[in-house]
Amino acid sequence: MVVLDNAGFHTSKAVRAARKDLAEREIYLSFLPPDSTEPNRIEPVFRQIKHQEIPRRSHTTRSGLREAVEAGFNNYSVAPLARTPRGREKARFATSIATPTGS
Repeated sequence: MVVLDNAGFHTSKAVRAARKDLAEREIYLSFLPPDSTEPNRIEPVFRQIKHQEIPRRSHTTRSGLREAVEAGFNNYSVAPLARTPRGREKARFATSIATPTGS
């Protein structure tokens, strides 16, 4: 399952047209509610991983992409988030989701 926000490119005709083919491959698209009163707290984590930890954007194989994403999460650091009071709050949240249960 892939969870998408309602950005224009996520709701485009091309994406809507591809849903059936994706579902046949057991890839399901689910959309977040259009009006969320609270910002998604995971966004700063994804932003840092996307822009800092995975600078290369083109991968020729699925395994190469998977390795890059896993390395990005493994290298993730909350330090850049913790420079402001709001950033420290985000860093605490990011650490809580990045730490496996029971460790």
